[in-house]
Amino acid sequence: MSRANHLESYKKRLASFERMHAQRFGRSFSGRMLEFGCGAGGFMVSALKNGMDIHGVEVDVERQKQFMRNAEEFHPEAANRFTLYDGRLLPFPSHHFDGC
Repeated sequence: MSRANHLESYKKRLASFERMHAQRFGRSFSGRMLEFGCGAGGFMVSALKNGMDIHGVEVDVERQKQFMRNAEEFHPEAANRFTLYDGRLLPFPSHHFDGC
């Protein structure tokens, strides 16, 4: 599957997330979100393109490389919202996110 096709599948995942959130909480998600294990970044890129305030962390260096390639091609701002995480202490202050 091409990267563009992967991105399309993440758009569907994002739409599904938004529907489920609205059903569960009676409203669309708002606030700052952390995607833990953001992988190659498809969900995050889709969320950013839809105006969400999202940051991602990943532990795998190979996935970081994929993420950066996808960010460069599809949404360069995503690269500034990615953190390679060593598994010890998250690099964000307490209460920084509204959802995960």
